[in-house]
Amino acid sequence: MEDGMFKQAIFVRDDGFALRRIACVMDAIELLEEWPLERRGLLHAAASDTCYSAYDGRKSVH
Repeated sequence: MEDGMFKQAIFVRDDGFALRRIACVMDAIELLEEWPLERRGLLHAAASDTCYSAYDGRKSVH
């Protein structure tokens, strides 16, 4: 795997109020793993597949 860091961090709302900083592939994977099962769908699956592919080195982070 490359260093896994994004060119620029993004911020997402966590529980509606707090901002959560996503700066690398592992941050994104952790967020996706915490996502409620009943709210997961095709977009969640695609994001998870992409993040794990980047983590494994099969896709580029950039």
